[in-house]
Amino acid sequence: MLKMKNDFANVKAEMSAKEKQIKESIKAVNKRHKEKEKKAKQRVNMSQADKRLIEQLTHRAKYYSTSSVLPVKVGEIIINYKILPSFLKKLDGYETALQVLDRELVLHYWKKSTLTHGKGVLRLYDLTEYFYDFTHVPEAILDETP
Repeated sequence: MLKMKNDFANVKAEMSAKEKQIKESIKAVNKRHKEKEKKAKQRVNMSQADKRLIEQLTHRAKYYSTSSVLPVKVGEIIINYKILPSFLKKLDGYETALQVLDRELVLHYWKKSTLTHGKGVLRLYDLTEYFYDFTHVPEAILDETP
């Protein structure tokens, strides 16, 4: 399947730092809003731009959570490796094939004994846009041997 070339310690540290940076940005937007309320001496609705910014930052922070995402570079793409091993454990007894396409890693799985049941596809999409500035993303190579 995939052979890892590096360990995950350095990328986890980078992810934690990035997550902390994003959470600090969210706190800064909230603080700025509270200061506006204090200055106006009454409750002020948060602007739509600030609400949208907080929503975008919160969404982006999820990609840097070490408990749910583990970035690994496979070829030219970066995938969430955390999903793959746990999914492969559930496919005991299935035939599998991994393939790197343009912007995704595709896992095909099937049972030899059946033609119509027990087959499917798992697609792990490219996360490069979230990890392009990371320097310690571990690499994996596609192992062609079964």
